[in-house]
Amino acid sequence: MVGLHSRPTGPSAVHLPIRPFPTNQTFFSGGSAVVTERLLPPCVRLLERSRPGRAFLRTYRRWANPRHPEKPRVLCVGFQKTGTSSFGRAMKQLGFSHFGYDRDLAAAAARNDIGRCLEFASNFDSLDDLPWSTPEFVAAFRIRFPGSRYVFLDRDEQHWLRSYFAYFKTSCTEAEALARVREHRLKILDLLADEPHVLRMNICAGEGYEKLCPFLGIPVPDIPFPWENRGPNGARA
Repeated sequence: MVGLHSRPTGPSAVHLPIRPFPTNQTFFSGGSAVVTERLLPPCVRLLERSRPGRAFLRTYRRWANPRHPEKPRVLCVGFQKTGTSSFGRAMKQLGFSHFGYDRDLAAAAARNDIGRCLEFASNFDSLDDLPWSTPEFVAAFRIRFPGSRYVFLDRDEQHWLRSYFAYFKTSCTEAEALARVREHRLKILDLLADEPHVLRMNICAGEGYEKLCPFLGIPVPDIPFPWENRGPNGARA
């Protein structure tokens, strides 16, 4: 799955003066909740553009959002643009330490350095997006963390296509994109066939806390389920 699209990239190196950082969870709880660069504070946006800066942010996020041993480990294994950002925001609202997309760890997974990804993953309650949703990582995660819970996100394929091509700059065709997402679904569901704790939900169709929370064994909160990355005219992106 890695390599299906290319994410926006910036300058290869940025030199910043040390300054206080905001503690807003939106910016320091993992990449999945922060998709649009303009929403980031300028200092964080610059740090995200360099490898040393991203390494610093990973260290900070790990320190600021420690794992809660009493909570189950939760791995979201949905493909990109199936509601992963909303899932990540929901897990934070529920009090889970969550981490999302990471460019450098996705590259590590593409080099088959799954051990590095597993070591970092051990610091969080829940994960989504790349590299965490790749079949290779999921296979290793099952062995490293038995008894974990898995959330597979479904989405109508035509809605997914519109969202995918509106967001990512890619040269693949619609047929190629659909083949990739279908291959991902088959591989992931096959990997998880024997797992006792697997939830399939469709966030983009309106499913939310009423389905997620019983699966996690926690009360349903009296707040709306988050809706990240709205598309044009308020459509779910």
